[in-house]
Amino acid sequence: MVIEIKTILNSGISMTSKTWNTELLGIKKKVEQYANFNFNSVLLNFYRSGNDSNSWHSDDEKELGYQPIIGSVSLGGTRNFR
Repeated sequence: MVIEIKTILNSGISMTSKTWNTELLGIKKKVEQYANFNFNSVLLNFYRSGNDSNSWHSDDEKELGYQPIIGSVSLGGTRNFR
């Protein structure tokens, strides 16, 4: 797998990508098998409690490409997705 390090802009915040670690690659593989789709990136959000959330958004950053497909995994509390 070729790893391309990029700087991306997400919700107005500039971030530099890092390489995949073993744990994330294992999760990625399971999600890809379930979704029958190969993903090329991951964004991790840390929610401190049930009061933290991610507001309504469109995942339309140009770095994601035209009409991107996203996979979502929740580790911990249940989240509603719409």
